[in-house]
Amino acid sequence: MDSLSSLATEHLFLRLQPLNRALRSAVENQRIASARLSRPDLAPLCVTDDHVNILLEQVDISQSGNALPGVPALLTDEEQSVEAELRSKCSSLSRSLPLDQLASSLNLLPFEQESLLLCAAPELDSTYERIFAFILDDLNRRFPCLDLLISLTSVSVEERIARRHSLSSIGTLRRSGVLLPFGDPPTDLRQELRLVPGIFEFLTGAPTAMARLCRDRAEILIPSSVEPPPQVSPGEFLHFRDALADGTVSVFGVWGPRQNGVSDFVLALAGELHRPLRRVFLPDLDRASGDLARNLQEQIRTASGLAAALWFDADALTDPGRERLQNLLAEFFANSPVPVFLTGEQPWRPAAILRSGSYAELELSQPPSQSCLKLWSHNLPELEQNELARLASRYTLSGTDIRAVSAILVQSRGGATEQQLEYALNNGTDVMAVNPASPSSSIGVGPITPKKLSAVLATKWTSASVPFQPRSP
Repeated sequence: MDSLSSLATEHLFLRLQPLNRALRSAVENQRIASARLSRPDLAPLCVTDDHVNILLEQVDISQSGNALPGVPALLTDEEQSVEAELRSKCSSLSRSLPLDQLASSLNLLPFEQESLLLCAAPELDSTYERIFAFILDDLNRRFPCLDLLISLTSVSVEERIARRHSLSSIGTLRRSGVLLPFGDPPTDLRQELRLVPGIFEFLTGAPTAMARLCRDRAEILIPSSVEPPPQVSPGEFLHFRDALADGTVSVFGVWGPRQNGVSDFVLALAGELHRPLRRVFLPDLDRASGDLARNLQEQIRTASGLAAALWFDADALTDPGRERLQNLLAEFFANSPVPVFLTGEQPWRPAAILRSGSYAELELSQPPSQSCLKLWSHNLPELEQNELARLASRYTLSGTDIRAVSAILVQSRGGATEQQLEYALNNGTDVMAVNPASPSSSIGVGPITPKKLSAVLATKWTSASVPFQPRSP
Protein backbone atom coordinates (compact mmCIF):
# COMPACT_ATOMS: atom_id res chain seq x y z
CA MET A 1 0.00 0.00 0.00
CA ASP A 2 1.27 3.48 -0.88
CA SER A 3 2.32 5.67 2.02
CA LEU A 4 1.53 9.36 2.28
CA SER A 5 5.22 10.16 1.92
CA SER A 6 5.57 8.25 -1.36
CA LEU A 7 2.36 9.76 -2.79
CA ALA A 8 3.37 13.30 -1.72
CA THR A 9 6.84 12.98 -3.24
CA GLU A 10 5.47 11.52 -6.46
CA HIS A 11 3.05 14.44 -6.65
CA LEU A 12 5.89 16.94 -6.34
CA PHE A 13 7.82 15.24 -9.15
CA LEU A 14 4.68 15.22 -11.30
CA ARG A 15 3.96 18.92 -10.73
CA LEU A 16 7.58 19.72 -11.58
CA GLN A 17 7.25 18.21 -15.08
CA PRO A 18 5.69 21.33 -16.69
CA LEU A 19 8.29 23.47 -14.96
CA ASN A 20 11.05 21.20 -16.26
CA ARG A 21 9.75 21.87 -19.78
CA ALA A 22 9.81 25.61 -19.06
CA LEU A 23 13.38 25.30 -17.76
CA ARG A 24 14.43 23.51 -20.97
CA SER A 25 13.02 26.40 -23.00
CA ALA A 26 14.81 28.95 -20.80
CA VAL A 27 18.08 27.01 -21.19
CA GLU A 28 17.71 27.08 -24.98
CA ASN A 29 17.05 30.84 -24.91
CA GLN A 30 20.22 31.33 -22.88
CA ARG A 31 22.20 29.21 -25.34
CA ILE A 32 20.98 31.40 -28.21
CA ALA A 33 21.97 34.56 -26.31
CA SER A 34 25.43 33.16 -25.52
CA ALA A 35 25.97 32.10 -29.15
CA ARG A 36 25.70 35.73 -30.23
CA LEU A 37 28.83 36.61 -28.28
CA SER A 38 32.14 36.40 -30.13
CA ARG A 39 33.98 35.71 -26.85
CA PRO A 40 31.44 34.14 -24.46
CA ASP A 41 34.33 33.08 -22.21
CA LEU A 42 34.91 36.75 -21.33
CA ALA A 43 31.33 37.40 -20.21
CA PRO A 44 31.97 36.51 -16.54
CA LEU A 45 35.11 38.68 -16.49
CA CYS A 46 34.25 41.86 -18.38
CA VAL A 47 31.76 43.51 -20.72
CA THR A 48 33.15 43.89 -24.25
CA ASP A 49 31.91 46.33 -26.92
CA ASP A 50 30.22 43.43 -28.67
CA HIS A 51 28.57 42.28 -25.47
CA VAL A 52 27.24 45.66 -24.39
CA ASN A 53 25.60 46.20 -27.78
CA ILE A 54 23.82 42.86 -27.45
CA LEU A 55 22.74 43.80 -23.93
CA LEU A 56 21.31 47.10 -25.18
CA GLU A 57 19.35 45.21 -27.83
CA GLN A 58 17.99 42.90 -25.16
CA VAL A 59 16.85 45.89 -23.10
CA ASP A 60 15.07 47.39 -26.14
CA ILE A 61 13.37 44.09 -26.95
CA SER A 62 12.30 43.51 -23.35
CA GLN A 63 10.87 47.00 -22.87
CA SER A 64 9.07 46.96 -26.21
CA GLY A 65 7.19 43.83 -25.17
CA ASN A 66 8.80 41.67 -27.86
CA ALA A 67 10.89 39.49 -25.54
CA LEU A 68 10.58 35.74 -25.92
CA PRO A 69 7.68 34.64 -23.69
CA GLY A 70 8.07 31.97 -21.08
CA VAL A 71 6.48 28.56 -21.39
CA PRO A 72 3.25 28.19 -19.36
CA ALA A 73 3.56 25.37 -16.84
CA LEU A 74 0.50 23.31 -17.74
CA LEU A 75 0.00 19.63 -17.02
CA THR A 76 -0.69 17.45 -20.04
CA ASP A 77 -3.89 15.39 -20.17
CA GLU A 78 -1.90 12.32 -19.19
CA GLU A 79 -0.29 14.16 -16.25
CA GLN A 80 -3.69 15.38 -15.09
CA SER A 81 -4.92 11.78 -15.06
CA VAL A 82 -1.93 10.71 -12.98
CA GLU A 83 -2.58 13.57 -10.56
CA ALA A 84 -6.22 12.51 -10.20
CA GLU A 85 -5.07 8.96 -9.43
CA LEU A 86 -2.63 10.22 -6.79
CA ARG A 87 -5.40 12.22 -5.17
CA SER A 88 -7.66 9.17 -5.16
CA LYS A 89 -4.99 7.02 -3.51
CA CYS A 90 -4.36 9.70 -0.92
CA SER A 91 -8.09 9.98 -0.24
CA SER A 92 -8.19 6.25 0.49
CA LEU A 93 -5.77 7.03 3.33
CA SER A 94 -8.22 9.70 4.56
CA ARG A 95 -5.61 12.32 3.78
CA SER A 96 -4.98 15.08 1.23
CA LEU A 97 -1.83 15.53 -0.80
CA PRO A 98 0.30 18.02 1.18
CA LEU A 99 0.79 20.38 -1.77
CA ASP A 100 -2.96 20.46 -2.37
CA GLN A 101 -3.58 21.01 1.33
CA LEU A 102 -1.19 23.95 1.54
CA ALA A 103 -2.47 25.48 -1.71
CA SER A 104 -6.05 25.22 -0.48
CA SER A 105 -5.46 26.56 3.02
CA LEU A 106 -3.59 29.61 1.70
CA ASN A 107 -5.65 30.04 -1.51
CA LEU A 108 -2.46 29.96 -3.58
CA LEU A 109 -2.62 31.10 -7.19
CA PRO A 110 -1.16 28.78 -9.87
CA PHE A 111 1.91 31.03 -10.14
CA GLU A 112 2.41 30.93 -6.37
CA GLN A 113 2.29 27.14 -6.52
CA GLU A 114 4.91 27.24 -9.31
CA SER A 115 7.16 29.39 -7.11
CA LEU A 116 6.72 27.01 -4.21
CA LEU A 117 7.66 24.05 -6.44
CA LEU A 118 10.72 25.79 -7.88
CA CYS A 119 11.94 26.58 -4.37
CA ALA A 120 11.37 22.93 -3.41
CA ALA A 121 13.21 21.64 -6.51
CA PRO A 122 16.81 22.09 -5.18
CA GLU A 123 15.73 20.29 -2.00
CA LEU A 124 14.61 17.33 -4.12
CA ASP A 125 17.61 17.36 -6.47
CA SER A 126 20.65 19.64 -6.16
CA THR A 127 21.11 19.44 -9.96
CA TYR A 128 18.55 22.21 -10.21
CA GLU A 129 21.07 24.61 -8.68
CA ARG A 130 23.35 24.51 -11.73
CA ILE A 131 20.38 24.66 -14.11
CA PHE A 132 19.21 27.88 -12.43
CA ALA A 133 22.77 29.27 -12.57
CA PHE A 134 23.01 28.53 -16.32
CA ILE A 135 19.70 30.29 -17.07
CA LEU A 136 20.74 33.28 -14.96
CA ASP A 137 24.23 33.23 -16.54
CA ASP A 138 25.84 33.40 -13.12
CA LEU A 139 27.25 30.41 -11.19
CA ASN A 140 26.89 32.38 -7.96
CA ARG A 141 23.10 32.47 -8.35
CA ARG A 142 22.12 28.85 -7.86
CA PHE A 143 18.79 29.25 -6.08
CA PRO A 144 15.41 30.58 -7.24
CA CYS A 145 15.36 34.37 -7.25
CA LEU A 146 12.62 36.83 -8.17
CA ASP A 147 14.13 37.29 -11.63
CA LEU A 148 13.82 33.59 -12.43
CA LEU A 149 10.50 32.98 -10.69
CA ILE A 150 8.59 35.83 -12.31
CA SER A 151 9.92 35.30 -15.85
CA LEU A 152 10.13 31.53 -16.33
CA THR A 153 6.50 30.96 -17.33
CA SER A 154 5.20 34.51 -17.87
CA VAL A 155 4.06 35.64 -21.31
CA SER A 156 4.14 39.45 -20.93
CA VAL A 157 5.79 42.32 -19.08
CA GLU A 158 2.51 43.03 -17.29
CA GLU A 159 2.36 39.46 -16.01
CA ARG A 160 5.93 39.67 -14.73
CA ILE A 161 5.13 42.86 -12.82
CA ALA A 162 2.00 41.29 -11.29
CA ARG A 163 4.02 38.25 -10.27
CA ARG A 164 6.68 40.41 -8.71
CA HIS A 165 4.00 41.98 -6.53
CA SER A 166 2.83 38.48 -5.52
CA LEU A 167 6.33 37.56 -4.36
CA SER A 168 6.97 40.79 -2.46
CA SER A 169 7.19 40.87 1.33
CA ILE A 170 3.40 41.41 1.51
CA GLY A 171 2.61 38.52 -0.85
CA THR A 172 0.91 35.41 0.51
CA LEU A 173 3.91 33.06 0.36
CA ARG A 174 6.26 35.32 2.31
CA ARG A 175 3.65 36.83 4.61
CA SER A 176 2.37 33.38 5.57
CA GLY A 177 5.83 31.99 6.35
CA VAL A 178 6.20 29.58 3.43
CA LEU A 179 9.06 31.24 1.53
CA LEU A 180 11.97 33.00 3.20
CA PRO A 181 14.29 35.56 1.57
CA PHE A 182 17.98 35.08 2.29
CA GLY A 183 21.22 36.80 1.41
CA ASP A 184 21.79 40.52 0.91
CA PRO A 185 21.24 41.23 -2.81
CA PRO A 186 21.74 44.73 -4.23
CA THR A 187 18.33 44.63 -5.99
CA ASP A 188 15.03 42.88 -5.32
CA LEU A 189 15.19 41.04 -8.65
CA ARG A 190 18.24 39.20 -7.37
CA GLN A 191 16.56 38.32 -4.08
CA GLU A 192 16.82 34.57 -3.59
CA LEU A 193 14.06 32.64 -1.84
CA ARG A 194 14.01 29.32 -0.06
CA LEU A 195 11.48 27.18 1.76
CA VAL A 196 11.03 27.99 5.43
CA PRO A 197 12.51 25.13 7.53
CA GLY A 198 9.96 22.36 7.91
CA ILE A 199 7.98 23.11 4.74
CA PHE A 200 9.88 20.59 2.62
CA GLU A 201 9.25 17.89 5.20
CA PHE A 202 5.55 18.73 5.18
CA LEU A 203 5.38 18.70 1.36
CA THR A 204 6.96 15.24 1.29
CA GLY A 205 4.51 13.72 3.75
CA ALA A 206 6.23 14.07 7.11
CA PRO A 207 3.80 14.01 10.07
CA THR A 208 3.77 17.72 10.79
CA ALA A 209 1.06 20.38 11.03
CA MET A 210 2.93 22.92 8.92
CA ALA A 211 -0.22 23.77 6.94
CA ARG A 212 -1.76 25.15 10.13
CA LEU A 213 1.42 26.98 11.13
CA CYS A 214 1.90 28.55 7.70
CA ARG A 215 -0.51 31.39 8.03
CA ASP A 216 -0.40 35.10 8.54
CA ARG A 217 -1.10 35.30 12.26
CA ALA A 218 -1.42 39.09 12.18
CA GLU A 219 -4.44 38.80 9.88
CA ILE A 220 -7.77 39.04 11.72
CA LEU A 221 -10.81 37.33 10.25
CA ILE A 222 -13.83 39.64 10.17
CA PRO A 223 -17.03 37.59 10.61
CA SER A 224 -19.70 38.42 8.06
CA SER A 225 -22.37 38.69 10.76
CA VAL A 226 -20.56 40.90 13.26
CA GLU A 227 -22.48 43.94 14.51
CA PRO A 228 -21.40 46.88 16.66
CA PRO A 229 -22.24 46.68 20.37
CA PRO A 230 -25.88 47.64 21.10
CA GLN A 231 -24.87 50.56 23.33
CA VAL A 232 -23.51 52.36 20.22
CA SER A 233 -26.33 53.94 18.24
CA PRO A 234 -26.48 53.37 14.44
CA GLY A 235 -26.03 57.08 13.78
CA GLU A 236 -22.99 57.29 16.04
CA PHE A 237 -21.47 54.18 14.45
CA LEU A 238 -21.90 55.58 10.91
CA HIS A 239 -20.42 58.89 12.06
CA PHE A 240 -17.28 57.09 13.21
CA ARG A 241 -17.13 55.09 10.00
CA ASP A 242 -17.36 58.16 7.79
CA ALA A 243 -14.71 60.02 9.81
CA LEU A 244 -12.30 57.11 9.39
CA ALA A 245 -13.17 56.67 5.71
CA ASP A 246 -12.48 60.30 4.77
CA GLY A 247 -9.36 60.60 6.92
CA THR A 248 -10.75 63.04 9.47
CA VAL A 249 -9.86 60.41 12.04
CA SER A 250 -6.85 58.17 11.59
CA VAL A 251 -6.41 56.83 15.14
CA PHE A 252 -9.45 55.60 17.03
CA GLY A 253 -9.38 54.58 20.68
CA VAL A 254 -11.99 52.10 21.93
CA TRP A 255 -11.75 51.75 25.70
CA GLY A 256 -13.40 49.47 28.22
CA PRO A 257 -13.49 45.83 29.35
CA ARG A 258 -13.58 43.37 26.45
CA GLN A 259 -16.96 42.00 27.63
CA ASN A 260 -18.44 45.41 26.79
CA GLY A 261 -17.97 44.63 23.09
CA VAL A 262 -14.62 46.28 22.31
CA SER A 263 -13.66 43.57 19.81
CA ASP A 264 -17.10 43.62 18.20
CA PHE A 265 -16.85 47.36 17.68
CA VAL A 266 -13.43 47.15 16.00
CA LEU A 267 -14.45 44.20 13.79
CA ALA A 268 -17.70 45.88 12.75
CA LEU A 269 -15.99 49.18 11.97
CA ALA A 270 -13.25 47.52 9.90
CA GLY A 271 -15.92 45.56 8.05
CA GLU A 272 -17.87 48.74 7.27
CA LEU A 273 -14.67 50.33 5.98
CA HIS A 274 -14.16 47.29 3.69
CA ARG A 275 -10.61 46.98 4.94
CA PRO A 276 -8.73 43.87 6.05
CA LEU A 277 -7.74 43.99 9.69
CA ARG A 278 -4.25 43.25 11.05
CA ARG A 279 -3.04 43.04 14.61
CA VAL A 280 0.23 44.50 15.85
CA PHE A 281 1.87 41.93 18.13
CA LEU A 282 4.41 43.02 20.73
CA PRO A 283 6.33 39.71 20.54
CA ASP A 284 6.97 40.37 16.85
CA LEU A 285 8.24 43.86 17.64
CA ASP A 286 10.44 42.61 20.48
CA ARG A 287 12.08 39.72 18.67
CA ALA A 288 15.72 39.77 19.63
CA SER A 289 17.09 39.42 16.11
CA GLY A 290 15.58 42.63 14.80
CA ASP A 291 15.44 46.36 15.36
CA LEU A 292 12.29 47.56 17.14
CA ALA A 293 11.63 50.51 14.83
CA ARG A 294 12.31 48.45 11.72
CA ASN A 295 9.99 45.65 12.85
CA LEU A 296 7.18 48.12 13.52
CA GLN A 297 7.79 49.82 10.19
CA GLU A 298 7.52 46.42 8.45
CA GLN A 299 4.14 45.76 10.07
CA ILE A 300 2.81 49.17 9.06
CA ARG A 301 4.21 48.79 5.53
CA THR A 302 2.50 45.42 5.20
CA ALA A 303 -0.82 46.88 6.37
CA SER A 304 -0.44 49.76 3.94
CA GLY A 305 0.33 47.41 1.04
CA LEU A 306 -2.80 45.40 1.83
CA ALA A 307 -4.94 48.53 2.43
CA ALA A 308 -5.65 47.09 5.89
CA ALA A 309 -6.45 48.74 9.21
CA LEU A 310 -4.22 48.11 12.25
CA TRP A 311 -5.38 47.00 15.68
CA PHE A 312 -3.23 47.33 18.81
CA ASP A 313 -4.11 46.31 22.37
CA ALA A 314 -2.62 49.06 24.54
CA ASP A 315 -3.00 47.03 27.74
CA ALA A 316 0.21 45.29 26.73
CA LEU A 317 2.07 48.55 27.40
CA THR A 318 1.38 48.55 31.13
CA ASP A 319 4.45 46.47 31.94
CA PRO A 320 7.35 48.49 33.41
CA GLY A 321 10.26 49.40 31.15
CA ARG A 322 8.08 50.01 28.10
CA GLU A 323 8.69 53.75 27.83
CA ARG A 324 10.78 53.58 24.63
CA LEU A 325 8.25 51.28 23.02
CA GLN A 326 5.37 53.57 24.02
CA ASN A 327 7.07 56.58 22.45
CA LEU A 328 7.91 54.65 19.28
CA LEU A 329 4.38 53.29 18.86
CA ALA A 330 2.88 56.72 19.46
CA GLU A 331 5.03 58.33 16.75
CA PHE A 332 4.38 55.56 14.20
CA PHE A 333 0.64 55.41 14.87
CA ALA A 334 0.29 59.19 14.75
CA ASN A 335 1.77 59.14 11.23
CA SER A 336 0.27 55.86 10.03
CA PRO A 337 -0.90 55.75 6.38
CA VAL A 338 -3.77 53.42 7.40
CA PRO A 339 -6.42 53.65 10.14
CA VAL A 340 -5.29 52.47 13.59
CA PHE A 341 -7.58 51.06 16.30
CA LEU A 342 -6.33 51.25 19.88
CA THR A 343 -8.12 49.18 22.51
CA GLY A 344 -7.68 48.50 26.20
CA GLU A 345 -9.43 48.51 29.54
CA GLN A 346 -7.77 51.84 30.35
CA PRO A 347 -7.30 54.65 27.81
CA TRP A 348 -3.83 55.25 26.38
CA ARG A 349 -3.55 58.77 25.00
CA PRO A 350 0.08 59.61 24.18
CA ALA A 351 0.84 63.23 23.33
CA ALA A 352 2.09 62.42 19.81
CA ILE A 353 -1.28 60.94 18.85
CA LEU A 354 -3.26 63.79 20.44
CA ARG A 355 -1.10 66.36 18.61
CA SER A 356 -1.88 64.71 15.27
CA GLY A 357 -5.35 66.24 15.35
CA SER A 358 -6.93 63.08 13.92
CA TYR A 359 -7.70 61.15 17.10
CA ALA A 360 -11.13 60.18 18.40
CA GLU A 361 -12.25 57.75 21.06
CA LEU A 362 -15.18 55.94 22.60
CA GLU A 363 -15.49 54.48 26.07
CA LEU A 364 -17.87 51.54 25.92
CA SER A 365 -20.27 51.02 28.80
CA GLN A 366 -21.76 47.66 29.68
CA PRO A 367 -24.49 46.58 27.25
CA PRO A 368 -28.09 46.28 28.48
CA SER A 369 -28.97 42.83 29.80
CA GLN A 370 -31.61 42.37 27.09
CA SER A 371 -28.92 42.86 24.45
CA CYS A 372 -26.79 40.17 26.11
CA LEU A 373 -29.72 37.77 25.94
CA LYS A 374 -30.16 38.56 22.24
CA LEU A 375 -26.48 37.79 21.56
CA TRP A 376 -26.73 34.42 23.32
CA SER A 377 -29.94 33.58 21.48
CA HIS A 378 -28.55 34.54 18.07
CA ASN A 379 -25.39 32.45 18.44
CA LEU A 380 -26.92 29.47 20.28
CA PRO A 381 -30.45 29.06 18.89
CA GLU A 382 -30.58 25.42 20.05
CA LEU A 383 -30.87 26.44 23.72
CA GLU A 384 -34.19 26.99 25.46
CA GLN A 385 -35.18 30.53 26.41
CA ASN A 386 -34.83 29.89 30.15
CA GLU A 387 -31.32 28.46 29.62
CA LEU A 388 -30.34 31.50 27.57
CA ALA A 389 -31.73 33.86 30.21
CA ARG A 390 -29.76 32.08 32.95
CA LEU A 391 -26.50 32.31 30.96
CA ALA A 392 -27.07 35.97 30.06
CA SER A 393 -27.69 36.80 33.71
CA ARG A 394 -24.61 34.97 34.95
CA TYR A 395 -21.96 35.75 32.35
CA THR A 396 -20.95 39.06 30.86
CA LEU A 397 -19.45 38.29 27.45
CA SER A 398 -18.95 40.16 24.23
CA GLY A 399 -20.42 38.91 20.97
CA THR A 400 -16.93 37.82 19.89
CA ASP A 401 -16.55 35.60 22.97
CA ILE A 402 -20.02 34.12 22.61
CA ARG A 403 -19.37 33.27 18.94
CA ALA A 404 -16.06 31.68 19.94
CA VAL A 405 -17.60 29.51 22.67
CA SER A 406 -20.39 28.46 20.30
CA ALA A 407 -17.91 27.53 17.55
CA ILE A 408 -15.82 25.37 19.87
CA LEU A 409 -18.79 23.50 21.31
CA VAL A 410 -20.50 22.97 17.96
CA GLN A 411 -17.31 21.72 16.29
CA SER A 412 -16.17 19.50 19.16
CA ARG A 413 -19.46 18.09 20.34
CA GLY A 414 -21.86 18.61 17.44
CA GLY A 415 -24.04 20.95 19.47
CA ALA A 416 -24.31 22.89 22.71
CA THR A 417 -26.19 22.42 25.94
CA GLU A 418 -26.26 24.74 28.91
CA GLN A 419 -24.12 22.29 30.92
CA GLN A 420 -21.48 22.11 28.16
CA LEU A 421 -21.37 25.90 27.94
CA GLU A 422 -20.95 26.30 31.68
CA TYR A 423 -18.16 23.71 31.64
CA ALA A 424 -16.34 25.68 28.93
CA LEU A 425 -16.87 28.98 30.69
CA ASN A 426 -15.91 27.80 34.18
CA ASN A 427 -12.80 25.92 33.13
CA GLY A 428 -10.95 28.83 31.62
CA THR A 429 -11.22 27.64 28.02
CA ASP A 430 -8.69 29.29 25.72
CA VAL A 431 -11.17 30.33 23.09
CA MET A 432 -10.35 30.56 19.39
CA ALA A 433 -12.82 32.06 16.93
CA VAL A 434 -12.62 29.68 13.98
CA ASN A 435 -13.56 30.29 10.38
CA PRO A 436 -15.70 27.22 9.57
CA ALA A 437 -14.59 27.32 5.92
CA SER A 438 -10.95 27.15 6.91
CA PRO A 439 -10.16 25.79 10.40
CA SER A 440 -6.55 26.93 10.03
CA SER A 441 -7.72 30.56 9.81
CA SER A 442 -8.30 31.36 13.47
CA ILE A 443 -8.27 34.40 15.67
CA GLY A 444 -7.00 34.14 19.21
CA VAL A 445 -9.48 35.95 21.44
CA GLY A 446 -7.69 35.19 24.70
CA PRO A 447 -8.39 33.01 27.71
CA ILE A 448 -11.88 33.01 29.20
CA THR A 449 -11.22 32.73 32.92
CA PRO A 450 -13.74 32.11 35.69
CA LYS A 451 -12.95 35.54 37.12
CA LYS A 452 -13.80 37.22 33.82
CA LEU A 453 -17.00 35.26 33.30
CA SER A 454 -18.49 35.14 36.79
CA ALA A 455 -19.76 38.73 36.77
CA VAL A 456 -23.54 38.78 37.26
CA LEU A 457 -25.51 41.30 35.25
CA ALA A 458 -26.97 42.90 38.38
CA THR A 459 -25.17 46.22 38.25
CA LYS A 460 -26.71 49.52 37.27
CA TRP A 461 -26.24 50.18 33.57
CA THR A 462 -24.87 53.63 32.90
CA SER A 463 -23.52 55.15 29.71
CA ALA A 464 -19.84 56.08 29.70
CA SER A 465 -19.65 56.93 26.02
CA VAL A 466 -17.37 59.79 25.10
CA PRO A 467 -18.78 61.98 22.31
CA PHE A 468 -16.89 61.94 19.03
CA GLN A 469 -14.55 64.91 19.17
CA PRO A 470 -11.57 64.96 16.81
CA ARG A 471 -8.85 66.95 18.48
CA SER A 472 -7.13 69.88 16.83
CA PRO A 473 -3.33 70.17 16.89
